[in-house]
Amino acid sequence: MPFSDMCHGCGGCSAVCAPNAIVTGTRELGQLAIGETDDHHPFIEGRSRIGEAMTPPVIRSLLRRARQEADHLGADLLIDAPPGVSCPVMTAAAHADIVVLVVDPTPFGVHDFKLALLAFTEAHKPVAVVINRSGQSEIAQSEADLVAFCEGRQVPVLARIPFDREAAAHAAGGKHPLTLSPAWRERFEKAAHDVAKHIVGEHHA
Repeated sequence: MPFSDMCHGCGGCSAVCAPNAIVTGTRELGQLAIGETDDHHPFIEGRSRIGEAMTPPVIRSLLRRARQEADHLGADLLIDAPPGVSCPVMTAAAHADIVVLVVDPTPFGVHDFKLALLAFTEAHKPVAVVINRSGQSEIAQSEADLVAFCEGRQVPVLARIPFDREAAAHAAGGKHPLTLSPAWRERFEKAAHDVAKHIVGEHHA
């Protein structure tokens, strides 16, 4: 007996079973929403149906639509994925040119980063790192170990976003830290420039 809630929509069962042994059906998995950021950058958002466990089909549909829009605009496509190495993450990154991992320099964050690095290395994806909440004295050794690990594995650290309680409170209120001050905007603009420069370098490598 098939379990529809466990279906990833890959079509594998239909490929290996006898003709007409399986009848495919449909159900709503989620919705796609199209909009613009405050500075007029278009985005496409996928939202899973409440209680839906299988999100890869929603992600694949989102990526097809997003690639169409990016090709139409002649723009690059930036894909934001959840943390970890779950099926949704690997689905979102399947056709990415480069994976940028945002790492919290805590022991737990570094542990998850190493798992993600292993997974994306096995998938033959170039990886770069942005360190989030950088500069906290109580986890300074963990951050130093992270940087040393990246250097040893030749994984570039492209940017460090400093930890700041005011910025964290600003973000908790639903506002992006770059709107907090010109200094914060410069930090994010520099990080974006360094990431983009590295991606261009990977394309020409």
